[in-house]
Amino acid sequence: MKLKRHISFANIFPNKELEKIRRQCLDRNELAPSQAIGLYLKNQGVQAIVYTSVASAGKNVVVFLENTGPGEVILFNRSKVLAQISRLRSVR
Repeated sequence: MKLKRHISFANIFPNKELEKIRRQCLDRNELAPSQAIGLYLKNQGVQAIVYTSVASAGKNVVVFLENTGPGEVILFNRSKVLAQISRLRSVR
């Protein structure tokens, strides 16, 4: 994806206070911090947040469609994503 206003929580922040917030947002047992930060960032016009998956290896992305215009969300690997979704549906 290519967006103008995004933030990544996928890597460690050098600033200790920001890193503390990042770790709180990635706590799988407490969703309130990530929801509060996500709402704050959405209200600031951020289009997407990238974060490390707490359930498995890899990264996840949340996109705030309210902050994007037509044609701003572009998936470069759209066919791969759709194929994976199809595979996941068949497993259920």
